[in-house]
Amino acid sequence: MIDMLMSKEVQNGMVTAGKRRRVRRRPQEWVRVFQAHCTQLGQDKSLTLQHHRVLWYLMGQVTYREVLPVAQSDIAAAFELPVSNIARVLKVLVRKGILLQGWDGNMAVYSFNSTYVYKGEERLLLQRRAIEHKQPHAPRRGRKEASHG
Repeated sequence: MIDMLMSKEVQNGMVTAGKRRRVRRRPQEWVRVFQAHCTQLGQDKSLTLQHHRVLWYLMGQVTYREVLPVAQSDIAAAFELPVSNIARVLKVLVRKGILLQGWDGNMAVYSFNSTYVYKGEERLLLQRRAIEHKQPHAPRRGRKEASHG
């Protein structure tokens, strides 16, 4: 019998040094949600239950570096709502600065603002924040927002 954590072989009640085996643990899926913003979001009376439900759903979908690889139609299907409702919810979350919107051709792509939700290594978060504080936020590549007047 081999004790996988200690990499020692147990024979007849005696422990002998065995071949060291590396135990690979599957990384836990997690995101960081920053406490100050939890309070802010909870107290924001302009955010409805639908906004909060979509926000929590998106937190469950976020990938490394806050990217959201989910289409509006998939979100709509998950909530059994029209895509237009999801588009309105996402627009509000972008306007509030919770989500960032960019463009890949004609398709809107979303990611979380790293001051609200972050998934990745802490050192990369600190590097990213240092860069963000030095540079003004520039719109992502692609389509410019049309002005409404």
